[in-house]
Amino acid sequence: MLTGEGILAALALLRFTSKHQIAPAVIKQLEKAGPRGATGPAGVAGAAGTPGVAGAFSASNVTTVSSADTTIPAFPADQTVEATATCPAGDTVIGGGFRGGSTPPIDATVSTDGPSGTNAWAVSITDDNSGATADFFAEAVCAS
Repeated sequence: MLTGEGILAALALLRFTSKHQIAPAVIKQLEKAGPRGATGPAGVAGAAGTPGVAGAFSASNVTTVSSADTTIPAFPADQTVEATATCPAGDTVIGGGFRGGSTPPIDATVSTDGPSGTNAWAVSITDDNSGATADFFAEAVCAS
C-alpha cells in the first residue's frame, strides 16, 4: 500500500508536481492493499520478567483442620494421650490449639500444645486420675 510518501515518490518518477494531476480513481488504486502473504512462524519466547511483589494476606487462604476425636481413658491414671492435626499438603501451620469433645478433659494436664514441624499442631494431655473418660481434638490453623 502506498502511503503519502510513496505517492509523492510515484509522482516524482512520473514528473507530476501534484497528486491533483492524477485522477482520484488512480490514486485509490495506488493506495489499495495488495494480497497478504502467509503468516510467518512464531518467534522465540523472550526471557522471563522479574518476579512481582508478594500479594497481601487473604483470609480465604486460611483453613482450620481438626484431628480425629482422641479419647483419654479413665484408667490407668496418669496416661498421656496425643492428638495431631495436620494441614493439607503445601500449607503451613500458623496456629492451633485443642478443644474438648463430647466429654471434655477433667483433672487433666496439657503437656504439649504447639506446632509439630511446619504443617501440624500437636497436643498431649495427661489424665490426672480423674476416674472419668474424656476426649479432645487437636486443631491446626493452616495458611497456603
